[in-house]
Amino acid sequence: MIAGFAVTPCSLLWVVGSFLVGRLLKRWGVRKTFYEILTIILTVDCVLLILPITTPV
Repeated sequence: MIAGFAVTPCSLLWVVGSFLVGRLLKRWGVRKTFYEILTIILTVDCVLLILPITTPV
């Protein structure tokens, strides 16, 4: 059950993210959208590196 709670937000955000990225592609184009999203992903990954392994879900 805990694993389901950990994975469910990912499934929901795939749907929401696809609509948002579709709009961004129309507005910004492929290159700018790619770099903006890559920046967000790298920032979040750096934050995850700082968190200790004992952090609760």
